[in-house]
Amino acid sequence: MHLHKGFEYLMKRLGLFSLVVCCLLLSGCMNSVTARIVEDMYMAALNGDVDTAVSYFSEDYLADKQLDELMSELTADVINMEGIAFMNIIELNERKLNSELIEQLDNSYGEGWHFIIAKVAQDHIMTWVVQKGSAQYYIVGGEEVHVDKYNEEILK
Repeated sequence: MHLHKGFEYLMKRLGLFSLVVCCLLLSGCMNSVTARIVEDMYMAALNGDVDTAVSYFSEDYLADKQLDELMSELTADVINMEGIAFMNIIELNERKLNSELIEQLDNSYGEGWHFIIAKVAQDHIMTWVVQKGSAQYYIVGGEEVHVDKYNEEILK
């Protein structure tokens, strides 16, 4: 009888432990695919892997950019925030966005855009627009904005 209670206690503990481990593992996977694209781009830039970092951007986005300057800015953003994890990179769905911004994004990018934000300074947010291309997702737009503009013009 006493052995049965010990086994039951062990099974409860094992079940609780399994639940905690699953939650921890899943929490690292909760970011959207498009937010991961932005995270991976920043990681490649930080590692000095220009070819990989550039591969995340559309050709149109890169057309008027100086690659050295872009890579320096991306790297500085990560260093400034003391790591990608502290940049709080997330995708904002349409429910959280200002209707005027949604209209602008629809007009500029058509359907299927994703709006990603990354904190790049205490008072600045980098906004990224990501779209699925024929073979992968690409960053097609980006703008750094002051947190006041972010709160007033981007969020609902």
